[in-house]
Order: sequence, then C-alpha cells, then structure tokens
Amino acid sequence: VKRFLVDVGIDPSMILTEEESRDTLENARYSEKLCRLKGYTRPILVTSAHHLKRAVWSFESVGLKVLPFPTGGSLKAGKKYIWPDYLPGSFRRFSAALHAVLGLAYYRIIHAG
Repeated sequence: VKRFLVDVGIDPSMILTEEESRDTLENARYSEKLCRLKGYTRPILVTSAHHLKRAVWSFESVGLKVLPFPTGGSLKAGKKYIWPDYLPGSFRRFSAALHAVLGLAYYRIIHAG
C-alpha cells in the first residue's frame, strides 16, 4: 500500500510503516509508540478485509483509536449482493476467513483484560 500511495503522489515522509512486529498485537504496540512520538491521535490502519476486525481490536486494546481501511476486497460497484455472495468462493478465501476468525478468538482469550 505504501508503494501505491507514493505512486499516486503522497510524500513518502508522510507515510509511517511499522516493520518490526511479528504479529498483530505487537504491530499495535509498536505503532502506538510511533504515533505517540509523532503526536498522531487517529492513524489510518490498512490491512486485509478479513483481518480488519482483529487488527482494530488489537489497536484499541493498546489505546490507539484507528481509522480502519480494508484492502483486498473484490466488491463491484452497483452490484446487489445476496447472502450466497458472502460464502467462501474458494478454499484460499475460506482458509483466510477461518484464520481471521480463529485469530480473533485466540486474541480475545489470551490477550483480554
């Protein structure tokens, strides 16, 4: 996403990325420190759509209010969606969705409180 933002004219110095973390909660912790140092109060959180809920939960758990920005979607403008459209269309997408759900459950059990 950083490359895309630069390609569309955003000054690279205006884009912060955190590249030291090993998981979502570490990313939230490191990002919170970066934002505090820079004085940012509501950064944009860019992540895949299937991972968004867990990511937002992680960032909020470290006290950082984010503006979520999902990526990787395949919705079509103007199309009317019905419930079968939301069923997994391939094992890869199902696997990603299952990973996101299980990851969220794990984070809530292990890191809650």
